[in-house]
Amino acid sequence: MEWNAARLKFPLLTGEKAASAAGESSAPEAFPVGNRSFGELCKLGLALTWPLVLVALAALGVLVTILLSHR
Repeated sequence: MEWNAARLKFPLLTGEKAASAAGESSAPEAFPVGNRSFGELCKLGLALTWPLVLVALAALGVLVTILLSHR
């Protein structure tokens, strides 16, 4: 029953491609990276990873603070 309910909500699960009413071909890829330059890919990678780096540095700072306060 779960699968049938999901198929009604998401036509992709039935194997059909959703065609637009205007007769256009299928929608563009959700995340096309094939047509981007190397510099754009670098900027994209930086934009996706800098929040993780900030969280890791904050956790490291908290750990160092805790370790130094127990001396």
